[in-house]
Amino acid sequence: MEGLDSETAMNELMTGLKNEKKGYIYHCYNHYMCPIGFENTPQLPFDAYKKKEEIELFRNWIIIGEISKMYPVFHTINWDDIYQDINCQFPEFVNIRKKGTGI
Repeated sequence: MEGLDSETAMNELMTGLKNEKKGYIYHCYNHYMCPIGFENTPQLPFDAYKKKEEIELFRNWIIIGEISKMYPVFHTINWDDIYQDINCQFPEFVNIRKKGTGI
């Protein structure tokens, strides 16, 4: 997804996740995970019960399958955190399993 802006990369990933003939591997800090789905939720509480077409702001979540026995099977990670991680350059990284530690 190098060279793509956040929205384009997210849309391509979400389109690919809908295709049963595609798969992805997410190379995180010191391990690999597999994006397996996504969810878009309204950012504003009062939009929660509106029709999707009436909502302007969404928070985009990517559902990740974990391969390690030491962590839960699934992670639901905000797209902005993933995009930040994949755009870090060595030696900087985001430990997506422990997002609170920062870059």
